[in-house]
Amino acid sequence: MGAYYFSRCHTDERFTTERLYPLPDGGNKRFVWDWDRRLSFDVLVRNEEVEREFVLRSIKKFVNDLPADVVQVEIDSKVGALLSRSSDPANDRALVPFYPPRTDFPRRVATVRRGDLTEVGRLGAQVDLATYSPLASPGETRQVVFKYYIDQDNVAISWHEANCVMRMPRHPNIVPFDALVVDTVGGVDRVVGFTTRYIPGGNLSENKDRVFKLKYLEELINVSDYSLSYVPYARPADYQVPPNRLSIISISTWELSTAKYALGNFSLNPRQIPFSYAILAGVPNWAGREI
Repeated sequence: MGAYYFSRCHTDERFTTERLYPLPDGGNKRFVWDWDRRLSFDVLVRNEEVEREFVLRSIKKFVNDLPADVVQVEIDSKVGALLSRSSDPANDRALVPFYPPRTDFPRRVATVRRGDLTEVGRLGAQVDLATYSPLASPGETRQVVFKYYIDQDNVAISWHEANCVMRMPRHPNIVPFDALVVDTVGGVDRVVGFTTRYIPGGNLSENKDRVFKLKYLEELINVSDYSLSYVPYARPADYQVPPNRLSIISISTWELSTAKYALGNFSLNPRQIPFSYAILAGVPNWAGREI
């Protein structure tokens, strides 16, 4: 992932549709998230059923010109042209996510105010590259990855992720926790995300000429086993990797910190594994600093 992920991501990575509502006239209404602009709105298509892919391709043509307060648009069912838009709060179906108060987290954990973060780039959906100057080191400009959430579906995931990452002991191949990100809402300091140190270098999909060494795979397996040892409920007690098989572990920020993992078994000599199987998923600067 580069400094601006959304400039080259696939359409279905920038947009997601969460709910579908039939309309009385035979059309439908979809609730869409635009993770690039961090906004959500309903997309109406009247008189005819259309596929999800048609809706996403259509809104991509005009979404950058929509005002930030748009809550509903209507598109043509034939060519996907924008017919109308609305910013009427009565049509706003988005839910405001819950942000826990700062007092729900240990007092010893470092914090940074959201207003002190400067956005440098976008690394993915709800993941930014940012900088700030720590109060304890006024002359330092610290480069960090800022993880946050703007939808209610990620409240529980983000809670577990932040708590796991801040409490996990240091490991040479896991980027360390940096700080909780705090903002004042209604007079109460609330945690709206967290930061980790940023380790530059890109990922394997951006560096296809770089040789993927077996020791990198061993580091990934070690990292997964290490994280699982601190979150025992994430894996059955009798779980074992099948014998005589090599397990390729795909680790993303969320998967690593919550010990959720994906295993793909290949009965191959490690040197025969296609390079594409070694691509890290998710935010690349979390696992294997050497990769």
